[in-house]
Amino acid sequence: MQALFLISLFTFVIALMTSFIVSGTFNAAQLTKQRLDDTFRYFESMAEVIRAEVTQENMHGNPGTYATIPQYISNMPTVAAMSSGIYGNAATDAWGREITGAMLTRYMRFSAPSDSNQVLSVPVTAFAFVSGGPDGQVQTTLPSAPTQLSDILNIAAPTDAQGNPTTDDIVYTFDNRREMMLIIEDIKGHASKVGVTALKKFQADMATFRDQQLADYRAAIVAGQTVSPPSMDFSNNPNAPRLPAVDVSSTQALLGIFEDVEAIERILPSGGRLVLSSNTPNMANPNLVITVRNHTTNPTPLGPGASFLYTLIIQPDKDIN
Repeated sequence: MQALFLISLFTFVIALMTSFIVSGTFNAAQLTKQRLDDTFRYFESMAEVIRAEVTQENMHGNPGTYATIPQYISNMPTVAAMSSGIYGNAATDAWGREITGAMLTRYMRFSAPSDSNQVLSVPVTAFAFVSGGPDGQVQTTLPSAPTQLSDILNIAAPTDAQGNPTTDDIVYTFDNRREMMLIIEDIKGHASKVGVTALKKFQADMATFRDQQLADYRAAIVAGQTVSPPSMDFSNNPNAPRLPAVDVSSTQALLGIFEDVEAIERILPSGGRLVLSSNTPNMANPNLVITVRNHTTNPTPLGPGASFLYTLIIQPDKDIN
Protein backbone atom coordinates (compact mmCIF):
# COMPACT_ATOMS: atom_id res chain seq x y z
CA MET A 1 0.00 0.00 0.00
CA GLN A 2 2.82 2.40 0.89
CA ALA A 3 4.56 1.63 -2.41
CA LEU A 4 1.41 2.57 -4.32
CA PHE A 5 1.19 5.88 -2.45
CA LEU A 6 4.85 6.67 -3.13
CA ILE A 7 4.29 5.97 -6.84
CA SER A 8 1.20 8.19 -6.87
CA LEU A 9 3.06 10.94 -5.01
CA PHE A 10 5.96 10.72 -7.46
CA THR A 11 3.52 10.97 -10.36
CA PHE A 12 1.89 13.98 -8.69
CA VAL A 13 5.25 15.73 -8.23
CA ILE A 14 6.34 15.10 -11.84
CA ALA A 15 3.01 16.39 -13.12
CA LEU A 16 3.28 19.44 -10.90
CA MET A 17 6.83 20.22 -12.01
CA THR A 18 5.82 19.74 -15.64
CA SER A 19 3.03 22.24 -15.13
CA PHE A 20 5.60 24.83 -14.08
CA ILE A 21 7.71 24.18 -17.18
CA VAL A 22 4.76 24.29 -19.55
CA SER A 23 3.44 27.38 -17.83
CA GLY A 24 6.36 29.35 -19.21
CA THR A 25 4.25 29.95 -22.32
CA PHE A 26 1.20 31.02 -20.29
CA ASN A 27 0.20 34.60 -19.73
CA ALA A 28 0.13 35.94 -16.17
CA ALA A 29 -3.54 35.09 -15.60
CA GLN A 30 -3.12 31.53 -16.82
CA LEU A 31 -0.03 31.05 -14.71
CA THR A 32 -1.83 32.33 -11.61
CA LYS A 33 -4.75 29.98 -12.18
CA GLN A 34 -2.35 27.08 -12.74
CA ARG A 35 -0.60 27.77 -9.45
CA LEU A 36 -3.90 28.14 -7.61
CA ASP A 37 -4.99 24.74 -8.94
CA ASP A 38 -1.60 23.17 -8.19
CA THR A 39 -1.64 24.40 -4.58
CA PHE A 40 -5.18 23.15 -3.97
CA ARG A 41 -4.35 19.75 -5.49
CA TYR A 42 -1.21 19.64 -3.35
CA PHE A 43 -3.31 20.22 -0.21
CA GLU A 44 -5.67 17.45 -1.32
CA SER A 45 -2.78 15.05 -1.87
CA MET A 46 -1.25 15.79 1.52
CA ALA A 47 -4.63 15.23 3.18
CA GLU A 48 -4.93 11.83 1.50
CA VAL A 49 -1.44 10.83 2.63
CA ILE A 50 -2.18 11.91 6.21
CA ARG A 51 -5.45 9.97 6.26
CA ALA A 52 -4.34 6.81 4.50
CA GLU A 53 -0.66 6.57 5.45
CA VAL A 54 0.17 8.55 8.60
CA THR A 55 -3.03 7.71 10.48
CA GLN A 56 -3.14 4.03 9.57
CA GLU A 57 0.53 3.46 10.32
CA ASN A 58 0.65 5.37 13.62
CA MET A 59 -2.96 5.22 14.92
CA HIS A 60 -2.63 8.99 15.15
CA GLY A 61 -2.71 11.89 12.69
CA ASN A 62 0.06 13.82 14.45
CA PRO A 63 2.27 11.21 16.15
CA GLY A 64 5.14 13.66 16.44
CA THR A 65 2.92 16.17 18.28
CA TYR A 66 4.19 18.98 16.07
CA ALA A 67 2.85 22.41 16.98
CA THR A 68 2.75 24.15 13.60
CA ILE A 69 1.77 23.19 10.06
CA PRO A 70 5.26 23.91 8.57
CA GLN A 71 6.89 21.77 11.27
CA TYR A 72 4.43 18.98 10.64
CA ILE A 73 4.79 18.96 6.85
CA SER A 74 8.60 19.17 6.98
CA ASN A 75 9.16 16.54 9.68
CA MET A 76 6.55 13.84 9.01
CA PRO A 77 8.56 11.51 6.71
CA THR A 78 5.66 10.41 4.51
CA VAL A 79 4.42 13.97 4.06
CA ALA A 80 7.89 15.49 3.72
CA ALA A 81 8.58 13.06 0.87
CA MET A 82 6.20 15.16 -1.21
CA SER A 83 7.35 18.32 -2.94
CA SER A 84 5.21 21.25 -3.99
CA GLY A 85 7.16 21.71 -7.20
CA ILE A 86 10.44 23.18 -8.29
CA TYR A 87 11.24 24.62 -4.85
CA GLY A 88 11.93 21.23 -3.28
CA ASN A 89 10.38 22.21 0.04
CA ALA A 90 7.26 20.29 1.01
CA ALA A 91 6.09 23.09 3.31
CA THR A 92 5.67 25.65 0.53
CA ASP A 93 2.88 26.44 -1.92
CA ALA A 94 3.21 26.78 -5.69
CA TRP A 95 4.71 30.26 -5.28
CA GLY A 96 7.44 28.93 -3.00
CA ARG A 97 5.95 30.61 0.05
CA GLU A 98 5.56 28.84 3.39
CA ILE A 99 2.24 27.15 4.02
CA THR A 100 0.56 28.11 7.27
CA GLY A 101 -2.59 26.90 9.04
CA ALA A 102 -3.54 25.14 12.24
CA MET A 103 -4.15 21.67 13.66
CA LEU A 104 -5.56 20.16 16.82
CA THR A 105 -5.96 16.68 18.29
CA ARG A 106 -8.82 15.73 20.59
CA TYR A 107 -9.90 12.34 21.93
CA MET A 108 -13.32 11.16 20.84
CA ARG A 109 -15.29 8.33 22.40
CA PHE A 110 -16.96 5.91 20.04
CA SER A 111 -20.10 3.96 20.84
CA ALA A 112 -19.56 0.44 22.18
CA PRO A 113 -21.64 -2.64 23.00
CA SER A 114 -23.58 -2.45 26.25
CA ASP A 115 -22.55 -5.91 27.46
CA SER A 116 -19.20 -4.82 28.89
CA ASN A 117 -17.09 -1.85 29.94
CA GLN A 118 -15.54 -0.36 26.82
CA VAL A 119 -13.13 2.53 26.56
CA LEU A 120 -12.99 3.20 22.83
CA SER A 121 -11.56 6.69 22.94
CA VAL A 122 -9.26 7.59 20.06
CA PRO A 123 -7.28 10.65 18.93
CA VAL A 124 -8.85 12.57 16.05
CA THR A 125 -6.76 15.31 14.43
CA ALA A 126 -8.15 18.22 12.42
CA PHE A 127 -5.96 20.16 9.97
CA ALA A 128 -6.22 23.45 8.11
CA PHE A 129 -3.74 24.19 5.29
CA VAL A 130 -3.61 27.86 4.27
CA SER A 131 -1.76 29.57 1.44
CA GLY A 132 -1.63 33.32 0.91
CA GLY A 133 -2.27 32.75 -2.79
CA PRO A 134 -0.86 34.98 -5.55
CA ASP A 135 -0.32 38.03 -3.35
CA GLY A 136 1.30 36.01 -0.55
CA GLN A 137 -0.73 37.81 2.11
CA VAL A 138 -2.63 35.45 4.41
CA GLN A 139 -5.83 37.22 5.40
CA THR A 140 -7.62 34.15 6.75
CA THR A 141 -8.16 34.34 10.51
CA LEU A 142 -6.51 31.46 12.37
CA PRO A 143 -7.54 30.64 15.96
CA SER A 144 -4.79 31.45 18.44
CA ALA A 145 -5.86 28.85 20.99
CA PRO A 146 -8.28 26.33 19.44
CA THR A 147 -10.02 23.97 21.85
CA GLN A 148 -12.45 22.10 19.60
CA LEU A 149 -11.95 20.27 16.31
CA SER A 150 -14.63 22.53 14.85
CA ASP A 151 -12.35 25.51 15.53
CA ILE A 152 -10.01 24.08 12.89
CA LEU A 153 -12.58 22.65 10.49
CA ASN A 154 -14.48 25.96 10.36
CA ILE A 155 -11.46 27.97 9.23
CA ALA A 156 -12.32 29.61 5.91
CA ALA A 157 -11.08 32.40 3.67
CA PRO A 158 -12.87 35.74 4.22
CA THR A 159 -16.03 36.45 2.20
CA ASP A 160 -18.42 39.35 1.78
CA ALA A 161 -22.06 39.40 2.83
CA GLN A 162 -23.04 37.51 -0.32
CA GLY A 163 -20.49 34.78 0.33
CA ASN A 164 -18.06 35.88 -2.36
CA PRO A 165 -14.34 35.57 -1.48
CA THR A 166 -12.61 38.83 -0.63
CA THR A 167 -9.07 37.40 -0.72
CA ASP A 168 -7.12 34.99 -2.89
CA ASP A 169 -6.21 32.77 0.08
CA ILE A 170 -6.38 29.01 -0.48
CA VAL A 171 -7.81 27.12 2.51
CA TYR A 172 -8.22 23.35 2.86
CA THR A 173 -9.57 21.71 6.04
CA PHE A 174 -10.10 18.05 6.96
CA ASP A 175 -9.79 15.54 9.79
CA ASN A 176 -8.97 11.84 10.14
CA ARG A 177 -12.09 10.84 12.07
CA ARG A 178 -13.20 8.26 9.51
CA GLU A 179 -9.76 6.66 9.36
CA MET A 180 -9.61 6.37 13.16
CA MET A 181 -13.03 4.72 13.12
CA LEU A 182 -11.78 2.26 10.50
CA ILE A 183 -8.84 1.37 12.76
CA ILE A 184 -11.26 0.58 15.59
CA GLU A 185 -13.50 -1.44 13.28
CA ASP A 186 -10.45 -3.37 12.06
CA ILE A 187 -9.43 -4.24 15.63
CA LYS A 188 -12.97 -5.30 16.47
CA GLY A 189 -13.16 -7.34 13.26
CA HIS A 190 -10.00 -9.31 14.02
CA ALA A 191 -11.08 -9.87 17.63
CA SER A 192 -14.47 -11.09 16.41
CA LYS A 193 -12.82 -13.51 13.98
CA VAL A 194 -10.70 -14.89 16.83
CA GLY A 195 -13.82 -15.35 18.95
CA VAL A 196 -15.87 -16.97 16.18
CA THR A 197 -13.02 -19.35 15.33
CA ALA A 198 -12.78 -20.41 18.97
CA LEU A 199 -16.55 -20.89 19.09
CA LYS A 200 -16.54 -23.06 15.96
CA LYS A 201 -13.80 -25.24 17.47
CA PHE A 202 -15.79 -25.57 20.69
CA GLN A 203 -18.99 -26.49 18.85
CA ALA A 204 -17.14 -29.13 16.81
CA ASP A 205 -15.60 -30.58 19.99
CA MET A 206 -18.99 -30.54 21.68
CA ALA A 207 -20.61 -32.41 18.77
CA THR A 208 -17.90 -35.06 18.98
CA PHE A 209 -18.35 -35.31 22.75
CA ARG A 210 -22.13 -35.61 22.40
CA ASP A 211 -21.79 -38.36 19.79
CA GLN A 212 -19.39 -40.24 22.03
CA GLN A 213 -21.79 -40.00 24.98
CA LEU A 214 -24.59 -41.48 22.86
CA ALA A 215 -22.31 -44.17 21.48
CA ASP A 216 -21.26 -45.17 25.00
CA TYR A 217 -24.91 -45.31 26.06
CA ARG A 218 -25.88 -47.55 23.14
CA ALA A 219 -22.93 -49.82 23.82
CA ALA A 220 -23.98 -50.17 27.45
CA ILE A 221 -27.54 -51.08 26.44
CA VAL A 222 -26.28 -53.68 23.97
CA ALA A 223 -24.11 -55.13 26.72
CA GLY A 224 -27.22 -55.57 28.87
CA GLN A 225 -26.33 -52.90 31.37
CA THR A 226 -28.95 -50.82 33.10
CA VAL A 227 -27.95 -47.21 32.53
CA SER A 228 -29.73 -43.90 32.35
CA PRO A 229 -29.75 -41.96 29.09
CA PRO A 230 -27.02 -39.32 29.06
CA SER A 231 -28.09 -35.75 29.73
CA MET A 232 -27.67 -33.51 26.75
CA ASP A 233 -27.07 -30.58 29.11
CA PHE A 234 -23.31 -30.67 29.47
CA SER A 235 -22.95 -27.39 31.39
CA ASN A 236 -22.34 -29.30 34.65
CA ASN A 237 -20.31 -32.12 33.11
CA PRO A 238 -16.68 -31.68 34.20
CA ASN A 239 -15.48 -33.74 31.23
CA ALA A 240 -17.29 -31.69 28.58
CA PRO A 241 -15.28 -29.46 26.21
CA ARG A 242 -14.91 -25.76 27.01
CA LEU A 243 -14.23 -22.72 24.89
CA PRO A 244 -10.46 -22.45 24.42
CA ALA A 245 -8.30 -19.64 25.79
CA VAL A 246 -7.07 -17.73 22.75
CA ASP A 247 -4.01 -16.01 24.24
CA VAL A 248 -1.98 -19.25 24.24
CA SER A 249 0.37 -19.65 21.27
CA SER A 250 -0.34 -23.36 20.90
CA THR A 251 -4.08 -22.67 20.73
CA GLN A 252 -3.54 -19.84 18.26
CA ALA A 253 -1.60 -22.25 16.04
CA LEU A 254 -4.31 -24.91 16.38
CA LEU A 255 -7.08 -22.46 15.50
CA GLY A 256 -5.11 -20.70 12.75
CA ILE A 257 -5.65 -17.24 14.23
CA PHE A 258 -2.02 -16.07 14.25
CA GLU A 259 -2.61 -13.48 11.52
CA ASP A 260 -5.56 -11.94 13.34
CA VAL A 261 -3.64 -11.75 16.62
CA GLU A 262 -0.61 -10.26 14.84
CA ALA A 263 -2.84 -7.66 13.16
CA ILE A 264 -4.18 -6.60 16.55
CA GLU A 265 -0.76 -6.64 18.23
CA ARG A 266 1.23 -5.00 15.43
CA ILE A 267 4.07 -2.79 16.66
CA LEU A 268 3.78 0.88 15.68
CA PRO A 269 6.78 3.03 14.64
CA SER A 270 6.65 4.49 18.17
CA GLY A 271 7.06 0.99 19.63
CA GLY A 272 3.54 1.02 21.03
CA ARG A 273 1.21 -1.92 20.59
CA LEU A 274 -2.03 -3.49 21.73
CA VAL A 275 -2.22 -6.82 23.56
CA LEU A 276 -4.90 -9.50 23.14
CA SER A 277 -5.66 -11.63 26.18
CA SER A 278 -8.42 -13.95 27.34
CA ASN A 279 -9.61 -15.97 30.30
CA THR A 280 -9.62 -19.77 30.46
CA PRO A 281 -13.30 -20.81 30.46
CA ASN A 282 -14.34 -23.50 32.93
CA MET A 283 -17.52 -25.06 34.26
CA ALA A 284 -18.14 -22.17 36.67
CA ASN A 285 -17.32 -19.48 34.09
CA PRO A 286 -18.06 -20.93 30.63
CA ASN A 287 -17.91 -17.64 28.65
CA LEU A 288 -14.79 -16.75 26.68
CA VAL A 289 -13.81 -13.14 27.43
CA ILE A 290 -11.43 -11.65 24.85
CA THR A 291 -9.78 -8.38 25.85
CA VAL A 292 -7.76 -5.96 23.72
CA ARG A 293 -5.94 -3.25 25.64
CA ASN A 294 -2.78 -1.18 25.47
CA HIS A 295 0.57 -2.72 26.32
CA THR A 296 1.49 -1.77 29.88
CA THR A 297 4.80 -0.05 29.12
CA ASN A 298 4.53 0.55 25.37
CA PRO A 299 0.96 1.77 24.73
CA THR A 300 -0.50 2.97 21.45
CA PRO A 301 -2.07 6.45 21.15
CA LEU A 302 -5.52 4.86 21.52
CA GLY A 303 -7.31 5.92 24.68
CA PRO A 304 -6.12 8.97 26.63
CA GLY A 305 -3.59 7.87 29.21
CA ALA A 306 -3.32 4.44 27.52
CA SER A 307 -6.82 3.60 28.76
CA PHE A 308 -7.99 1.86 25.57
CA LEU A 309 -10.04 -1.25 26.33
CA TYR A 310 -12.15 -3.46 24.09
CA THR A 311 -13.85 -6.58 25.45
CA LEU A 312 -15.65 -9.27 23.46
CA ILE A 313 -17.72 -11.90 25.28
CA ILE A 314 -18.30 -15.23 23.51
CA GLN A 315 -20.99 -17.43 25.03
CA PRO A 316 -20.84 -21.22 24.45
CA ASP A 317 -24.46 -21.35 23.30
CA LYS A 318 -24.05 -18.45 20.85
CA ASP A 319 -25.29 -19.06 17.31
CA ILE A 320 -22.87 -18.47 14.46
CA ASN A 321 -24.48 -16.40 11.70
